[in-house]
Amino acid sequence: MSTQKKYLYDGSDWAEHEDFLVGNKKGLEELKTAIDEALEKNISTKKIGNYVGVKKLDTSFFEKKRGGNDNIFSQILTIGVVVSIAIIFFIGLLSSAKFLKSFF
Repeated sequence: MSTQKKYLYDGSDWAEHEDFLVGNKKGLEELKTAIDEALEKNISTKKIGNYVGVKKLDTSFFEKKRGGNDNIFSQILTIGVVVSIAIIFFIGLLSSAKFLKSFF
């Protein structure tokens, strides 16, 4: 009786498989079992390859806005930083022009 090891990986380690989950038959069968369990119970903690499990999430999780500048404070802070950098740049440019003008 052959005990085949299970393999399941994110294919990004190989250029020709980078957009796929890749695995041997046993690994993919374990994934299928974990998916069935997650569909039934919302989560499966069956370890498969490098993954600790499978979760089923509501559609709203994927549709809500993620990351970045969600609040007004971070947007104002970003604008303030950009304006400050622009002012420093122009002050440096004017100082350089005055310095160079003194030689001519």
